[in-house]
Amino acid sequence: MTDFPNLEIEATLILNYFDVAAQIEINCAEYLLPAPKGIYVRNRLEPAMVDGKTYYVLRGGASEVVTDINQVKDNVYDENQRVVIPKTFWQRKGGHAFVSNEPFIPYRGAKILELAINQLLESFTRYRRWPVDFDARILEHMYSREACQYPHAMYESEVEYGEKILDLIQDAIRPLKRDVAFFLGNADWNLYHVELRNSNLVLERYMDWRAYQWEQEHGEHANRDE
Repeated sequence: MTDFPNLEIEATLILNYFDVAAQIEINCAEYLLPAPKGIYVRNRLEPAMVDGKTYYVLRGGASEVVTDINQVKDNVYDENQRVVIPKTFWQRKGGHAFVSNEPFIPYRGAKILELAINQLLESFTRYRRWPVDFDARILEHMYSREACQYPHAMYESEVEYGEKILDLIQDAIRPLKRDVAFFLGNADWNLYHVELRNSNLVLERYMDWRAYQWEQEHGEHANRDE
């Protein structure tokens, strides 16, 4: 759902999703596409260093391209000179043990969970006008039936294949969806924003959509009248 940085947050739900994401990966292990290539750090979902991009360290006042992450002891910068892995990270005991080519958080399960919660919100809110086919987007994280490495997939129709995967996902996320549904209650006209922050799912509730639309419309009219 859309972010609303200028609106007051009325309520917030924070749920640790690690176990649910891990269960999705267990349930769907044979169907899941691999996580993006890169360098991951502990307690962060997205890769700190993305495969195919260039990263630097500063040594002797000059920038040096990172070629071996195991030799790094300083701040790691991206091409926009932003620190992606701070120097203090390496100063921790066993610092390099906190870096891996594989995600520490179940990345694939987390992304699928995010889509599934957005699907729940889209079906819950009364003001949505252009429904998104989230099922199709979820299936984008899976091997196609033809590319699946498990031979039995070829004995299923495309519809059966997709339905099986979606059923496996629903089984994994059902407990978390109950918590989200309880938080939503009957507030189906409110605005919502969902976000994955490290290993937490954060769901924020804002003002009534109708009041928001009224403010947007009258604000625009006021600006035109000035």
